[in-house]
Amino acid sequence: KDKTYKLVAKELPEGVELDYDKMGDICPTEEHCDGSHYDYSVVTKKADEEVTLSIVKDTEDIVATEVGKKHTFKIEAEGTGLSYSWYMKKPGASKFSKAGVYTNELSLYSKANNDGMQVYCVIKDGNGKKLVGRTATFTIKYPAPVITYPNGKEISAASGKKANFSILAKSDVELTYSWYYMIPVTSGGDGKFHKAGCYEATYTRSASKRIDGMQAYCLVTDAKGKKVKSDVITFTFK
Repeated sequence: KDKTYKLVAKELPEGVELDYDKMGDICPTEEHCDGSHYDYSVVTKKADEEVTLSIVKDTEDIVATEVGKKHTFKIEAEGTGLSYSWYMKKPGASKFSKAGVYTNELSLYSKANNDGMQVYCVIKDGNGKKLVGRTATFTIKYPAPVITYPNGKEISAASGKKANFSILAKSDVELTYSWYYMIPVTSGGDGKFHKAGCYEATYTRSASKRIDGMQAYCLVTDAKGKKVKSDVITFTFK
């Protein structure tokens, strides 16, 4: 037989909760229960059974296309009493070390010293079981250097002056320069490009009739090995 209960406010034992879908009528207010009894079945159910530790979504690689932005690695897992610990290996390092991050997310900024960083997460549950997530890599995809020409692509100078072949290259990483020049046959040259031996943003020659019509360009290389060839700059002797 169903017992009669009076509506009271009471904390349930840990791991037990009322299953309201299986309950009958409950006193609508405390006043209605005062001096009255209502018949209903109180059904309890156990808390959710322990969930086996598993990785739902593993850590994925990140490719950053903008420098200075924040990017976040994330791992999703199921289990009881989960704890997280991230490990990272810096570019050039021989082994992983603790990152000091203990949530399911790890954030990195896209800056040069993080390019090539590797990370993974170790997850433990309340019973001491452990899973290791996949190793993910942080890569920065730098845009090619942007080249402009502060003196223009057509330069001129008189005898005794300097012919300055100049470029301005903009990049988020370190750049190196290498100039090439060609003196036309009409000025006594062989009409072929040769390495100038200049490794600066400006290549300077003394202006003279011997280099009239000379052309030069610069090969710009960034720290990741990406190469960009400038447009040709032409010199006219005044």
